[in-house]
Amino acid sequence: MVTRFLGKLSIGAMFLAAACAAEPYNPTSSAPELHFSVTEGNIYNEFYRDGPVAAHTVLTSGTKPRLIVAYPAGNSGVSLWFREAGAAVKWAKPQAMKPVTESSETGPLHGVEMMLSLHASELTLEKAVLGNIRTIRTYLHERTVDPRVATPLTRDGDSLIWQRRRLDGKGGYKIRLDPMGGTTAIVDGGAVTLKAGMDDRISFHLTALSGDEPLTPIGKDEMLRPRAAKDELSRNILAFLSYKEKLLAGSWRFNTYFGRDTLLTTALLMPVLEDQVTEAALGSVMQRLAPSGEVAHEEDIGEFAVLRQLDGGGNAEAKPVYDYAMVDEDYMLAPVLAQYARSQGGVTKVKLLLTQKTSAGETYGAALMRNIALVIASATPFAEAPTASNLIAIEDGMRVGEWRDSQEGLGNGRYAYNVNAVLVPAALEAIATLDAAGVLTPFTGGTDLSKAKAYADTWVAEAPKLFDVSISADIARKEINAYADTQGVPAADALEFVHEAGVTFPALSLDADGRPIPVLQSDPGFMLFLRDPAPEVLERSLEEIMHPFPAGLMTPVGMVVANPVYADDALEAIFTKGHYHGPVVWPWQQAMMAAGLKRQLEREDLPVNLREKLKAYQKELWKVIGAGHDVKTAELWSWEFRDGAYHAAAYGQGKGHLTESNAAQLWSTVYLAVQHQTAAQKED
Repeated sequence: MVTRFLGKLSIGAMFLAAACAAEPYNPTSSAPELHFSVTEGNIYNEFYRDGPVAAHTVLTSGTKPRLIVAYPAGNSGVSLWFREAGAAVKWAKPQAMKPVTESSETGPLHGVEMMLSLHASELTLEKAVLGNIRTIRTYLHERTVDPRVATPLTRDGDSLIWQRRRLDGKGGYKIRLDPMGGTTAIVDGGAVTLKAGMDDRISFHLTALSGDEPLTPIGKDEMLRPRAAKDELSRNILAFLSYKEKLLAGSWRFNTYFGRDTLLTTALLMPVLEDQVTEAALGSVMQRLAPSGEVAHEEDIGEFAVLRQLDGGGNAEAKPVYDYAMVDEDYMLAPVLAQYARSQGGVTKVKLLLTQKTSAGETYGAALMRNIALVIASATPFAEAPTASNLIAIEDGMRVGEWRDSQEGLGNGRYAYNVNAVLVPAALEAIATLDAAGVLTPFTGGTDLSKAKAYADTWVAEAPKLFDVSISADIARKEINAYADTQGVPAADALEFVHEAGVTFPALSLDADGRPIPVLQSDPGFMLFLRDPAPEVLERSLEEIMHPFPAGLMTPVGMVVANPVYADDALEAIFTKGHYHGPVVWPWQQAMMAAGLKRQLEREDLPVNLREKLKAYQKELWKVIGAGHDVKTAELWSWEFRDGAYHAAAYGQGKGHLTESNAAQLWSTVYLAVQHQTAAQKED
């Protein structure tokens, strides 16, 4: 049976009808706390926060249009996915966005309403997916929906409604679509086709709601010290992702806690963060530590937690499930705490922080000691017998283990450079620092911390050299030429930097047998930011990666995070500019390198010639950072080479791109603290 809905309502009548269905939240001021937008390629993003409402609307134009509204509350969302169109369609910017709170049998639903339109003559809905963002992400990548969360279409006059309760009966999710402006909706079984009116536009009023519990915002004006950069977009994004309960990793895909993202962002932003934000971030990490001391990577919350409980044979309850599979973040907590202790009045502040308690009644100090015990125990085998087999490997059976969180990202390696050459010794050094400052004394409970510094010295001396890769000049030139041909980029500038002595650089990782994976990579930035390496180590680690691509990592649109120029064909195939951790630009990696170069240049023990090299690297790095100014808050971006030049390209929207980039990413806001040296000097 075919039923036709006619969009006959006037705009005024449409708002009246919507008001009857959903009572707008009455804000305390005339303007919302946050309301801003970001456009990346063919994706338009609008962010809104006011009272209990926080929502990110994602409108994707092109031949595969879609609509997503994502909420920090419960990492939840609602979405509409349309079948591929015969020609590209384009969304107009939302009009008259307002906060909405609607009552329901399961409690209040919070969200937004808006007027939407797009240039298209006809669109057919493929799927409505409502629930946790993890459920929506699964549909993005796999085009499947768990039947337990399938949401049927219902009708109320001209309105199309998708609504259901959360699986545990608490809260729920709702989309209400009201055709307008002559748009018609044809429902044939489960299929919905929208047809444009006389103006060749599909127009409708949208109400999008989630019943998951709202978080407690940290006010935009309460987050940063006066010396933070005057960058309104970065400030807005940081505020949208910051709550007293936790910092969120990124929107729309990661609207929840990620341990690594929290720690690295806090470390890089700490010089300009107010103490309450630093302590909220550190507290959120210690709150989620495993009984054995591991830092939680990600949390399954809201309805996704319900699904996990049910899959494990449990009850339908939203008890969080924490992921402890990553190994790098286990070695980040102590260095960030030590950094906080080194700030003005920091020892006193850390002592007070460690007396606070988790929701289970345990002091943060006691929780921290579990992590410290894990660090020391895991570092002991290599400290006593420094062989590759005693390094820290990603967990058995896992494809991921550190920030390059894909098997491809490590080149199928098992031992990551950044974990072993930098993070483990940095964690051991930080433990020794915290112990010497006396902040751990009330919580040690007999744990022996005396070996931390000696263990660190062994790791510093022995681990990095296991990752050394050396290539002769002749082979290097041959590989650079061949790789440049495959990428369609010039090689001349890169070839000028190949010395007759050949090329030496730290490998991305080691394979299971301890052999280096010969991929150039950006992770020496961790070393510059967290440690003060010996001058010769510093020089050797940086020289090749700071050269022009395709020999090094430097392109005119940013520093890429990996370059397989010296790898075999099989590795090159998994390090393309469409791969998440291939030769693409992650802005936080550039920021960490910039902050690390600043730290190293503040040292007084570097030879003059090395200091001059670092200044040159710093100048070049800030040049390419500036070139990416318009996209710097994105999670990452790729590039294209055309008309004789490099051009930044939105990641996730090009041929061969394997996933997509968030428009708002927590650790991409760190340029609020990491500023160009001359600009910072002028401000001071």
